[in-house]
Amino acid sequence: MDLDLSGKTALVTGSSRGIGFETAVGLVEMGAKIIVHGRTNTSVNDALARLEERIAAADAVGIAADLGTAAGCDAIAAAHPMVDVLVNNVGIYRPEPFNEVGDDTWQVYLTSTSCRAYAWRGTILKGCSSATGDGLFLSLANPASSSLRR
Repeated sequence: MDLDLSGKTALVTGSSRGIGFETAVGLVEMGAKIIVHGRTNTSVNDALARLEERIAAADAVGIAADLGTAAGCDAIAAAHPMVDVLVNNVGIYRPEPFNEVGDDTWQVYLTSTSCRAYAWRGTILKGCSSATGDGLFLSLANPASSSLRR
Protein backbone atom coordinates (compact mmCIF):
# COMPACT_ATOMS: atom_id res chain seq x y z
CA MET A 1 0.00 0.00 0.00
CA ASP A 2 1.29 3.46 -0.84
CA LEU A 3 -0.49 6.35 0.86
CA ASP A 4 0.71 9.89 1.35
CA LEU A 5 0.53 10.36 5.10
CA SER A 6 2.62 13.53 5.19
CA GLY A 7 1.43 15.78 7.99
CA LYS A 8 -0.48 12.93 9.66
CA THR A 9 0.19 11.50 13.10
CA ALA A 10 -0.20 7.76 13.67
CA LEU A 11 -0.33 5.80 16.92
CA VAL A 12 0.37 2.08 16.69
CA THR A 13 -0.28 0.32 19.97
CA GLY A 14 2.04 -2.55 20.71
CA SER A 15 4.60 -1.18 18.26
CA SER A 16 7.78 -1.84 20.21
CA ARG A 17 8.22 -5.14 18.35
CA GLY A 18 6.73 -7.61 15.90
CA ILE A 19 3.84 -6.73 13.61
CA GLY A 20 3.26 -3.44 15.43
CA PHE A 21 6.84 -2.32 14.86
CA GLU A 22 6.75 -3.22 11.17
CA THR A 23 3.42 -1.39 10.84
CA ALA A 24 5.03 1.68 12.40
CA VAL A 25 7.94 1.44 9.95
CA GLY A 26 5.51 1.27 7.02
CA LEU A 27 3.57 4.31 8.22
CA VAL A 28 6.80 6.29 8.61
CA GLU A 29 7.80 5.28 5.09
CA MET A 30 4.49 6.77 3.92
CA GLY A 31 5.34 10.07 5.63
CA ALA A 32 3.52 9.81 8.97
CA LYS A 33 4.81 11.02 12.29
CA ILE A 34 4.69 7.90 14.45
CA ILE A 35 3.94 7.36 18.11
CA VAL A 36 5.66 4.14 19.16
CA HIS A 37 3.98 2.38 22.08
CA GLY A 38 5.13 -0.36 24.42
CA ARG A 39 4.64 -1.35 28.02
CA THR A 40 8.05 -0.22 29.28
CA ASN A 41 10.35 2.73 28.63
CA THR A 42 13.10 0.27 27.74
CA SER A 43 11.04 -1.45 25.04
CA VAL A 44 9.91 1.88 23.60
CA ASN A 45 13.42 3.36 23.57
CA ASP A 46 14.80 0.21 21.94
CA ALA A 47 12.09 0.39 19.25
CA LEU A 48 12.81 4.08 18.60
CA ALA A 49 16.51 3.28 18.18
CA ARG A 50 15.73 0.43 15.73
CA LEU A 51 13.36 2.70 13.83
CA GLU A 52 16.04 5.40 13.53
CA GLU A 53 18.53 2.78 12.27
CA ARG A 54 16.13 1.87 9.48
CA ILE A 55 14.84 5.35 8.68
CA ALA A 56 17.23 8.05 9.83
CA ALA A 57 14.76 10.88 9.19
CA ALA A 58 11.88 9.20 11.04
CA ASP A 59 9.63 11.64 12.89
CA ALA A 60 8.91 9.51 15.93
CA VAL A 61 8.10 9.78 19.61
CA GLY A 62 7.41 7.08 22.13
CA ILE A 63 5.15 6.37 25.05
CA ALA A 64 5.19 3.57 27.60
CA ALA A 65 1.85 2.55 29.05
CA ASP A 66 0.11 -0.66 30.07
CA LEU A 67 -3.06 -0.80 28.00
CA GLY A 68 -4.34 -3.61 30.16
CA THR A 69 -5.30 -0.89 32.63
CA ALA A 70 -7.54 2.15 32.47
CA ALA A 71 -4.66 4.28 33.79
CA GLY A 72 -2.48 3.23 30.84
CA CYS A 73 -5.20 4.13 28.36
CA ASP A 74 -5.76 7.46 30.08
CA ALA A 75 -2.02 8.23 29.96
CA ILE A 76 -1.89 7.76 26.19
CA ALA A 77 -5.08 9.76 25.65
CA ALA A 78 -3.68 12.60 27.79
CA ALA A 79 -0.31 12.64 26.01
CA HIS A 80 -1.71 12.22 22.49
CA PRO A 81 -5.40 13.17 22.49
CA MET A 82 -5.71 13.52 18.72
CA VAL A 83 -4.21 11.28 16.06
CA ASP A 84 -5.06 10.87 12.39
CA VAL A 85 -4.35 7.14 12.29
CA LEU A 86 -4.85 4.68 15.16
CA VAL A 87 -3.72 1.10 14.70
CA ASN A 88 -4.99 -0.95 17.64
CA ASN A 89 -2.40 -3.73 17.58
CA VAL A 90 -1.89 -4.36 21.27
CA GLY A 91 -2.93 -7.73 22.56
CA ILE A 92 -2.03 -9.80 25.56
CA TYR A 93 -2.04 -13.55 25.91
CA ARG A 94 -0.51 -16.29 27.95
CA PRO A 95 1.13 -19.15 26.10
CA GLU A 96 -1.43 -21.85 26.83
CA PRO A 97 -3.43 -24.21 24.66
CA PHE A 98 -6.44 -22.51 23.10
CA ASN A 99 -8.96 -25.01 24.50
CA GLU A 100 -7.64 -24.51 28.04
CA VAL A 101 -8.23 -20.74 28.21
CA GLY A 102 -10.97 -20.06 30.77
CA ASP A 103 -13.72 -17.46 30.58
CA ASP A 104 -12.05 -15.12 33.08
CA THR A 105 -8.83 -15.16 31.08
CA TRP A 106 -10.71 -14.47 27.84
CA GLN A 107 -12.35 -11.48 29.51
CA VAL A 108 -8.93 -10.06 30.36
CA TYR A 109 -7.73 -10.63 26.78
CA LEU A 110 -10.78 -8.97 25.25
CA THR A 111 -10.70 -6.04 27.66
CA SER A 112 -7.08 -5.30 26.78
CA THR A 113 -7.82 -5.25 23.05
CA SER A 114 -11.30 -4.38 21.85
CA CYS A 115 -12.57 -2.59 24.93
CA ARG A 116 -9.58 -0.25 25.10
CA ALA A 117 -10.37 1.05 21.64
CA TYR A 118 -13.95 1.61 22.76
CA ALA A 119 -12.70 3.56 25.79
CA TRP A 120 -10.93 5.99 23.45
CA ARG A 121 -14.10 6.87 21.50
CA GLY A 122 -14.29 10.32 23.10
CA THR A 123 -10.59 11.16 22.85
CA ILE A 124 -8.13 9.58 20.46
CA LEU A 125 -10.76 8.20 18.10
CA LYS A 126 -12.24 11.68 17.77
CA GLY A 127 -9.07 12.69 15.95
CA CYS A 128 -9.53 9.83 13.52
CA SER A 129 -12.76 11.47 12.39
CA SER A 130 -11.51 15.03 12.53
CA ALA A 131 -12.67 17.95 10.45
CA THR A 132 -10.79 16.63 7.43
CA GLY A 133 -12.82 13.43 7.57
CA ASP A 134 -9.87 11.34 6.44
CA GLY A 135 -8.82 9.66 9.68
CA LEU A 136 -8.27 5.93 9.96
CA PHE A 137 -8.80 3.38 12.74
CA LEU A 138 -7.61 -0.21 12.32
CA SER A 139 -7.90 -2.95 14.90
CA LEU A 140 -5.45 -5.80 14.39
CA ALA A 141 -5.44 -7.15 17.92
CA ASN A 142 -6.42 -10.78 18.27
CA PRO A 143 -5.57 -12.41 21.58
CA ALA A 144 -6.30 -15.88 20.24
CA SER A 145 -3.83 -15.79 17.38
CA SER A 146 -0.80 -16.84 19.39
CA SER A 147 -2.67 -19.57 21.23
CA LEU A 148 -4.01 -21.02 18.00
CA ARG A 149 -0.47 -21.49 16.65
CA ARG A 150 0.40 -23.92 19.44
